[in-house]
Amino acid sequence: MPAARRDAVLLDTNMLLLLGIGLLNPDDVSRYKRTNQYERSDYERLRTLMAPFRRTITTPHILAELSNLAIDVGTGKPSRHVKTLVDLIRQTWEVSVAKDAYVDHPAFIRLGVTDAAILTLAVQDRRPVITDDFLLYSYLLRAKATVAKLSHGRGKEWGL
Repeated sequence: MPAARRDAVLLDTNMLLLLGIGLLNPDDVSRYKRTNQYERSDYERLRTLMAPFRRTITTPHILAELSNLAIDVGTGKPSRHVKTLVDLIRQTWEVSVAKDAYVDHPAFIRLGVTDAAILTLAVQDRRPVITDDFLLYSYLLRAKATVAKLSHGRGKEWGL
């Protein structure tokens, strides 16, 4: 299999959210309910993993999930991080994946639309992925895609 492209990295939804929260205030990472399983050091590790890449890739599916996560389910109002997330989204490179490229993939039923599209981009376009989702990570490994799992992290996957 040809080497992964090194111009851009694809972040799954939770990694994009972690990045956005950390950009506003790294100390918010452990306080914000949608990222409280992470710490400031996880945000810093994410930034280190992203450092070799000029651009960040997203998909319409990831953006839809991100917008849902940015709404406070208790109040129905946007979180205070929304402006930072919108600014971050403006800086990303959106890549669409046609449904026919992933809907018939055997992983589609287990992964769902968003992660199946990520898997498709990682394999067909040789796009490296950063995730912390174990199931997605497992499928990416089996597909011989270039992937880093944040909680395994510390950058060993890419020699950092």
